[in-house]
Amino acid sequence: MKKKYIIIVVVGLILTNLILFTSMGDGIAVGTVNMYNKVTTFFKSGYTNMISNIGDINELYSRVDNLSLTNEQLSAANQKINDENDMLEIEKKQIQDAIKGREFFDTSIRKFGQKSELVGGQIILRDLNTWNNSATVNIGSDHGALKGQAVISNGYLVGFITEINSTTSKMILLSNENEVLNIPIMAISGNKEINMILTNYNSETGKYTIKPISMGQRLSTGDEIFTNGYQEGIIKGIPIGKISEEIIDNDTGSVEYLVTPGTDIANTRLIEVVLND
Repeated sequence: MKKKYIIIVVVGLILTNLILFTSMGDGIAVGTVNMYNKVTTFFKSGYTNMISNIGDINELYSRVDNLSLTNEQLSAANQKINDENDMLEIEKKQIQDAIKGREFFDTSIRKFGQKSELVGGQIILRDLNTWNNSATVNIGSDHGALKGQAVISNGYLVGFITEINSTTSKMILLSNENEVLNIPIMAISGNKEINMILTNYNSETGKYTIKPISMGQRLSTGDEIFTNGYQEGIIKGIPIGKISEEIIDNDTGSVEYLVTPGTDIANTRLIEVVLND
């Protein structure tokens, strides 16, 4: 761009000289020189201004580049804020679900004449290789927890304390597929309490399998499942889930039921330990 302006200036000077010397005689050489000096000064001034303008344009481009960089930084910062807001919304919903779950739990156990103290915490460690089997929570003996106590999430049973330290505990989950659970439970069918056994969990179906203790006891889809209080340290009436399917073995006539868990154990984070002796 600078070369272009230089060429224009030089051509202008040449043309001006030709015009002056053509239109004026030899007797006015002094006037020609003066005029030449003025024209030269004019073009020099114009060239200087053009160079200055070029500098201003370059500075403007630099500012635009800096502005673009600033916009990118602002966009990145805005995205980070949006991500943090999304996480806050998730945590807010989890807390709201936990509050509703506690109310649901209290209502449930009161129906069976029970009461209990809860201490809230969260899962702090969960191995990918044993995700459905166990977890570590930030509640220990310092909080009043004892081995064998029930752990709930959103009001529903999700596991039991198996190992305990002063500030943390390890729990076995009801979704554990490596062990036969054999947890004594009960179903409420109509006005009747029917004792059952929760034998295992199937990760493919996402459901528990329960079996009646004695033959001839039949349940219906939608019947609710609770702890029956026969397991040491576990109070009666802790919600577990609902009957979703009946399975009959045509050869033996035996019956078992599939139960849909009341909460999503795989994505459980906030928990409460049921503090009872």
